[in-house]
Amino acid sequence: RGKYFVNLMLNSCKTVCPDNEFTYKNECNVMGLEPGDASVKAHYDWIVAQLERYTHDPDAAWIAITLHHQPFIYPGQKSVLLPLLKKYKVEIIITGHEHWLDYSNMDYNYNIRYPTEEYGPVIVNCTDSEVFKTETREVDYYLGEKLHQFVVGSAGAIWWKSACPILDTDGDMLYRSTSLPGIMTMEVTYELLTATYIYSDGTVGYIVRVHRSRNTQ
Repeated sequence: RGKYFVNLMLNSCKTVCPDNEFTYKNECNVMGLEPGDASVKAHYDWIVAQLERYTHDPDAAWIAITLHHQPFIYPGQKSVLLPLLKKYKVEIIITGHEHWLDYSNMDYNYNIRYPTEEYGPVIVNCTDSEVFKTETREVDYYLGEKLHQFVVGSAGAIWWKSACPILDTDGDMLYRSTSLPGIMTMEVTYELLTATYIYSDGTVGYIVRVHRSRNTQ
């Protein structure tokens, strides 16, 4: 029975610059990185080593990564990092970059639709500051069903983009908000992971639960 929530803190800048193909498609030059250089390769080697270690560790109940950029968006991450996360069945991605709250997920067998682009066309021409595509503000999943991406980037409420209109991205975006500053809390037991988005006025924006088995509901 696993005891630990393993959270790998990644150097996000190096994960978006795996090779020269994406030099002008992301922020590599701005970050002073040469795509695919020795430090980038060393970081990816470290990521693989950690995933190999913890996916075979019976004490690791959950495996998460935390980084700045969103792997569902950046081409460099979609080409190298995401396949690793799928291969090792990482459950949780915690990220930021965008100045909003956002929850998306992806099937482990999902085929990337925008391998060289961050976004696709507008798919929801909305005007709201809060959008959720589910019937309620709560969703439940089981371990192994989805790769979950939690974006937490609005604590300072310095918004330079609106939640709407919604551009298509890889994966499935279910919730997004720029209505108020907010945070996300994450409560983890062996059987259940609960992520709760909370606005600055104390109201709950969205709740995501991941159950280890059906008897936890």
